Amino acid sequence: MSTKQTLNQDIVAELEAKKTELERLQKQQEQLGSFIVDLQSRREELQNLSTSARQARENRLKGTTASIDQEIVQYQQELQSTVQRIAIIRASIRLLSPS
Repeated sequence: MSTKQTLNQDIVAELEAKKTELERLQKQQEQLGSFIVDLQSRREELQNLSTSARQARENRLKGTTASIDQEIVQYQQELQSTVQRIAIIRASIRLLSPS
């Protein structure tokens, strides 16, 4: 097998890997967006939980003590990071794709 064929196969394999990662990130972006909207819509309800209910919720979240607003900010940052990674992968796919 020639070097050119091997290189082409490597490029195709990398392109497929990038496309798979792009699909995964797009699903993650959608899930994060939905979760943020849910948190925002339930903010008041979550803030009004009794102390014992809040404690139980924190235990379920592995001891997370962040406020609802802090959680929303955290997930928004994760969403922004995902959006940036999607842009990078799309650029990689464009570079790897045949003209």
